[in-house]
Amino acid sequence: MAKTHDDASQPNSDDGLSTSPFEDRRPRKSAKAASGRQRRGKKAFPRKYVAWEFPKNNLEEAIRIPQAVEEKNPGKPLDAPTLARYVGFRQANDPRFLALLRSANQYGLVSGSGKTATVAL
Repeated sequence: MAKTHDDASQPNSDDGLSTSPFEDRRPRKSAKAASGRQRRGKKAFPRKYVAWEFPKNNLEEAIRIPQAVEEKNPGKPLDAPTLARYVGFRQANDPRFLALLRSANQYGLVSGSGKTATVAL
């Protein structure tokens, strides 16, 4: 019987050909997958973020917020996106602006904090 292409790919004990010990192994995981962040059997602990209990910026920096409200919109409330531009930030969701606004709020200089808040003296 002549061997066909399909028969040649299958090892046969009659041929005397032995299979390589490497053929039966599963493909290895990539280095990135093998060194995953979470190991099997261990639970990943979620990070806990604690809210600030004290102002992040000092008082001199936080005074920029009420000064901008007083100079640009004489004492009337301003929305956060407009106030961010007056203080020198491009967007109200800039973390530096939000920290500055929250510091001013914690010092009691203004009321309202957050990227969609209306800030008043």
